[in-house]
Amino acid sequence: DRQRCVYLDYTGAMLAPSTLIGRHLKALQSSILGNPHSVNAPSSESSRQDHLARAAVLRFVHADADVYEVVWTANASGALKLVGEAYAFQHGGALIYAPDSHNSVLGVANIASRKGAECSSFSFA
Repeated sequence: DRQRCVYLDYTGAMLAPSTLIGRHLKALQSSILGNPHSVNAPSSESSRQDHLARAAVLRFVHADADVYEVVWTANASGALKLVGEAYAFQHGGALIYAPDSHNSVLGVANIASRKGAECSSFSFA
């Protein structure tokens, strides 16, 4: 970067590219966004942009919008918690995870274990 610094610890805090910041700033300066749950022009614009973003994510992962839904979460921990709570873990089932998994995967393992599933990490060796 301009400071000649190499930053390798990206745990939830990656450095934002200046082009992304510039484009986002331009978008924010050229529109008024409102609560997508309200009924007015700024809210309609927020809903439109949300719809476009969800469609872009589905296209990116080659997912059919008739089959899959995009759910926004605050972060990876929130997303993993939703998955853990919604998944049908049960007695006789298992959750096997990599030893270097995201910390929140351990939270999913805790949920799965409470539902009766066997939980363990595997070894690459």
